[in-house]
Amino acid sequence: MPTLSSDLTLLASLFDLEQVAYESPNAQSVRQYYKWTNWFYRQFHSKEGAMHFPLYLPAGATNHAEGLAEQARFVATYLTPEKAQNVTEIGCGSGYNLRNLARLYPEVSYQGIDVTPLHIWQASAYTRKAHLRNITFQQGAFSRLPVAQASQDIVFAVESFCYTQNIKHDLAEVARILKQGGKFIVYDVFLQPDFDLASPALQLASRLTAVGFAVADWNRLSDLQQYAKEVGLHMEVCEDLHTTLRPNLLRFQQDTRRLFEKTKLLRLLSQWHILPASWLKHAMTGLLAPYTMHEQVQGYYKIVLTKLDK
Repeated sequence: MPTLSSDLTLLASLFDLEQVAYESPNAQSVRQYYKWTNWFYRQFHSKEGAMHFPLYLPAGATNHAEGLAEQARFVATYLTPEKAQNVTEIGCGSGYNLRNLARLYPEVSYQGIDVTPLHIWQASAYTRKAHLRNITFQQGAFSRLPVAQASQDIVFAVESFCYTQNIKHDLAEVARILKQGGKFIVYDVFLQPDFDLASPALQLASRLTAVGFAVADWNRLSDLQQYAKEVGLHMEVCEDLHTTLRPNLLRFQQDTRRLFEKTKLLRLLSQWHILPASWLKHAMTGLLAPYTMHEQVQGYYKIVLTKLDK
């Protein structure tokens, strides 16, 4: 039966794992990562342009397509109670979540912000095809959001806040554009409080999963909690949903293990530059993420932060 040790050994036949683990992705490598994996996401994950994990919640989604809609479905629960008029998604990708919301609540104005030009082009094309007129897209980053101060009822980020390079600054930037009482909803991977007590193999696996997603390193949940409070955001919801990822992670793990067992072929394809390194590193996360999540080195959190009244 495969183990973390045997799977790390399998990967070590293709990569210098210690060298890969200390790569430092930046904004340029993030854009390059999404350029090279775009075809993969659309062919094997979601033809509609989703790029996030499907959630198999209890009494919820029973298949991949339904699971991909769960994050947007949760965001939607805040639209009516908050009487939201303006909603922004940061790291919107191809606009999958915003299209779902726009169909459910057409009276709301939505905007998507993403650092990758390809995503903005695809999101706009998908939206035109769906005849949705209440969504706009523009290029931008967490560090300097092209949004007016105190203008948004809800801001959300689905598996994109992990790309922040300065968590306190970027939380303050979100707080800047939120109205008083507005919500910041986050779905993302965070390191668990006991991460430093994990085995060296698990810590290495966690670091490799970050590099595989072009993430500089996973944020610590404790840092998010501390800095949110400092910039005036109150944590209202903080729920670890990593067990809901398990069905998808295990399927992906089986597929990627079969891929990596073709070591000689992969080595040749890499040498001939037929397979981009970013594609293989992303596949590496499929092999390792079930271990890091199951051993609770990482968690997958649903977080709701509220901008406090002055």
